Amino acid sequence: MQHTPATNAANRLDRLPISKFHKTTLYAVAFAYFFEFADINTFAITAPVIREQWGADVNHVAYVTSLSFVGMFIGAVVAGGLADRLGRRRTLIATTFWYTAWSFACVFAWDIWSLGVFRVLTSAGLSAMTVVAVVYISELYPRAKRG
Repeated sequence: MQHTPATNAANRLDRLPISKFHKTTLYAVAFAYFFEFADINTFAITAPVIREQWGADVNHVAYVTSLSFVGMFIGAVVAGGLADRLGRRRTLIATTFWYTAWSFACVFAWDIWSLGVFRVLTSAGLSAMTVVAVVYISELYPRAKRG
């Protein structure tokens, strides 16, 4: 007697070949990741200018950097629940817009404290997007092609 795998959505997805949809989704997520890594590295370039223009010292730069990591922690914790509730794709899109909007808001920061608040919100979206993107891609690709 031949064993037939159970029929469900996960098994169906595992049997599908890699298509244009898979590749387009992977490129879109990679594009978002590019901006995530750019954002993380941008503050290293911006910090000397902030020190000069706002008279900030190293402690102020450390404050903003630390708040970015606090935001990343918050985003990573919240993202899983949001993705389960709203769906991976919808959460991925929402967190990307969130990250983009708050990243743009950083341009309008008027002092080191407002920049710190904007960086928390930016980093929360950035981390949430990253967490959801990894799970979304791993669930989208067939088991044999993951990794």
